[in-house]
Amino acid sequence: MELKIICCKGKINDIEKALGITQQYEKKYGVALLLLNPRLVYGKDHIESAVKHAIRAFREKRNTSHSLSLEILLYASGKTQLKDAIEFMGIKRTGPYAIICVGKTRISGSENMIPKGIDKLVTDLKLDSDNSVLDGSKEILYRFGITDTELKTVDKSMYQDLILERVAMVDVFK
Repeated sequence: MELKIICCKGKINDIEKALGITQQYEKKYGVALLLLNPRLVYGKDHIESAVKHAIRAFREKRNTSHSLSLEILLYASGKTQLKDAIEFMGIKRTGPYAIICVGKTRISGSENMIPKGIDKLVTDLKLDSDNSVLDGSKEILYRFGITDTELKTVDKSMYQDLILERVAMVDVFK
């Protein structure tokens, strides 16, 4: 599996058009691509865990969505319903964005290597690169429903583990 996270900022006036451009890139390059709100990402491990869980779900035929990209969104959001996942972690018109690119999975549509030209997607979406948007925060933990009581049970160095548990819990509730 290959994983690349491209962080950017700007404004997307037409979300449907942006998703269409992203799908064109998916088809052209044979990789899975997902646009999501990085304000709800608690670091790279959060995304990597969601990707691994989604790939495993496809390989074990437990996936609930038709594409690897959408399955990744389910796991990253900790939700079991696609509508809820999009509402929670989907892109908005303004804000930071994270482009998740996954290749070499042996899953149809994402079996190719991530091409060097994939970064052009940022330009085609009329966005600017910004690698600072994946920093985890306590606010993200709260938005995932993690309580102060739970936070008190672990050291700050383990906060990310609480998010990773939410990702893993999707399998339980599917």
